[in-house]
Amino acid sequence: MILGAGVYSVIGKAAGVAHEGLWLSFVLAAVAALLTALSYAELSTLFPKAGAEYVYMKEIFPQRKILSFLCGCLMIFAAICTASTVALSFAAYLQDFFKAPEVLIAVAVLIFFTLVNIWGVRESGWMNIVFTLVELSGLLIFIYAGLKQPDFGKALSAPLSWGIVNGASLIFFAYLGFESMVNLAEEAKEPEKNIPPRHIDQSCADHGGVCDCRSGGLGNDESR
Repeated sequence: MILGAGVYSVIGKAAGVAHEGLWLSFVLAAVAALLTALSYAELSTLFPKAGAEYVYMKEIFPQRKILSFLCGCLMIFAAICTASTVALSFAAYLQDFFKAPEVLIAVAVLIFFTLVNIWGVRESGWMNIVFTLVELSGLLIFIYAGLKQPDFGKALSAPLSWGIVNGASLIFFAYLGFESMVNLAEEAKEPEKNIPPRHIDQSCADHGGVCDCRSGGLGNDESR
């Protein structure tokens, strides 16, 4: 399953555009993520290399090396944007506890986790486990609070609108993470056997409970 900080980063904005149809945005984003994950799973078995997207473009378009180069640059840019978004979201949430410049906090967070990764794989792995448990605890609290809302389930009859599609484009960010799995294909003993199931498992994330409780708790008023 996917359990990243992305769901904390975009759910408020997505609820602001999708309103009561937020749960449908999660469904649309999940379908897009599943199809993308299946594509990654197939490509990772055909080209089990650590370069992932760069290797795929290089193998598919061997005569146009500029495409693989641009793809690699775009993936680096996407990683930078992802890390920046999560760091800025963390800084925004931290404002509820004490006031400090958001950019300064975000930079400090990025530096801290960069140092942890440099420290070692084992240390960064344990850090991931700890923060994953923290994130899971927050999501469980969130689901529990949503279930206690008197209007829970009312949003399931929300009318269809383009806001749902716009919300899905934001929610897709919460599902990202499965694409990093293909970078381990070169180290896997049997990538054609192990990598595809992992992609399917990860793309079927447990954000469904969060979206139901979040959108279920929305009444006729717009989400803030």
